[in-house]
This record gives sequence, structure tokens and C-alpha cells, in this order.
Amino acid sequence: MVDRIRSVAGLATIFISLLGCAADPVAPVLPTDPPVPSSPAVVSPTVATSRQPKPNTRIVESARHGYRIELPPDWTTTEYEGTWESFEQFGTGVEVPGEDVFDSSELQAFLVLNSMAIPEGMTADEWLTAFDAVVTPALPPDCPGSPVPGTFAGQRAIVIEQECGGLTIVGRSFTHAGRGYYVTTVAPSGGAAGPVLEGMLASLAFAE
Repeated sequence: MVDRIRSVAGLATIFISLLGCAADPVAPVLPTDPPVPSSPAVVSPTVATSRQPKPNTRIVESARHGYRIELPPDWTTTEYEGTWESFEQFGTGVEVPGEDVFDSSELQAFLVLNSMAIPEGMTADEWLTAFDAVVTPALPPDCPGSPVPGTFAGQRAIVIEQECGGLTIVGRSFTHAGRGYYVTTVAPSGGAAGPVLEGMLASLAFAE
């Protein structure tokens, strides 16, 4: 399912904003299933012992991206190989190295998170501006979205929301501790997946 959604989401990368509403997997498209990487590594998430998850959830921690998140027990976790190191690796409808993907085939929804080290000599604000310069121009005219300043996980963020073919696509980009992040969510508009994703996003916290 993640592959179908990503082809639809086009971006499948955290910055859901890039996800376009075209059926073409090369341009931002609507999610039907996030792409299956050439050699995806399905990981057994690390369950935190220092904090107990809420009822009917489990805690997943990512050492490489420095975060923890609570997930419904039936959501699948996939860790894509590689490392995101430059903006040139990012594009719509492509597999970006280093992505963590959480998806539900039942709800036809997914969440993608990735991060990269902010290049030496670049400030956090400069990274956000540079990343937005990659994302916003790629948005297709039939699936518009405008970057809006906001906050996410306690950090200043740029948020783009799109309504595309019955799907709600939201991309969030932000920085933390010398890393630039994107988080993308895709779900059927007005469906049960929306509140579930919101709960997952609200639980996301950075590792100490």
C-alpha cells in the first residue's frame, strides 16, 4: 500500500507538500501506495522501556533520525536504506534514501519521515528556505498548495496542505538539533485515518 500511495503522493517524502495530485509517478501524484524500495528493510521497531505507550499503541524509536513516535499496533513500519544527504536527492515521486514509512493498509494511509544533516555553514532558517524552494515550485496547478508558517513538534515549521482526488496530503518541514526534517501524511479526506494520524503526530518527540 505504501508504494501505491507514494506513487500517488508523488513525494512520499515527509514534505507531503511535494506530493502532487497526478497519476504520473514522476510528477507529484496522489498516493496509492508508497513505493517499494529496491531493498527495503522492514524493521522490528525498538520499543522504548523508559516510557509506556498509551493503550493500544506501541512506541517506535529511530536512532538515525533521533525521534520517537507512538503507533497503532497494526501499522507497518519500514525503514528505507541509505542516507539523505542533499536536496538533489529529493524529488516528487521518487524514493529518497533514509525514509521511515508507517502505513496502514486497512485505512489506506501513511506517514513518511526523513531527515538530513544541515550542511556546514547553513543556518536552520536557510535550510527551511532552501527546502521550500525545492518543494513549492514542484506543486502541480491542479493540486495547489501554499507554504504556511507554523509549528510542528515544538519547532518552527513550513506546512503545505493539499486536497487531491479525495486525499488529504500534508507536508511539514522543520529543523531540530542540526538536522532538517520533512514529515508527510496522506489519508482519505474525512475518513477515520485523519484522527489516527493526528494522534501519531502529536506523540512524536525528539530523543534526549
